[in-house]
Amino acid sequence: MTPEQEHKLFHSVGSIEATQQAILEALRAQQTAIRESAATVNERLDRLENDIDRRFVEINNRVSAAELSQQNQANELSNLKVKMAAYGGAAGLITMLVAELVKGALK
Repeated sequence: MTPEQEHKLFHSVGSIEATQQAILEALRAQQTAIRESAATVNERLDRLENDIDRRFVEINNRVSAAELSQQNQANELSNLKVKMAAYGGAAGLITMLVAELVKGALK
């Protein structure tokens, strides 16, 4: 091999090594960027999961409050029905007593 060919060979090898080094550095930079992006995505997912959990609890509390309110309304309605039945029974009893008094007075 002539000195000129040897020089060209070493120059080519050096160029190949420089290219490989540049490619490796670019890949490392991309790897770092991907890891940073993954970390950002994971942070966003964590925030979304926390937001979903918080909203689920809020909605669950609202539903529980609505169910409790509905149960209270049902109890109040039942109590009102019992009162109306009692008033109706009392009115019927009073009517019967008045009728008996009127019958007794008319005799």
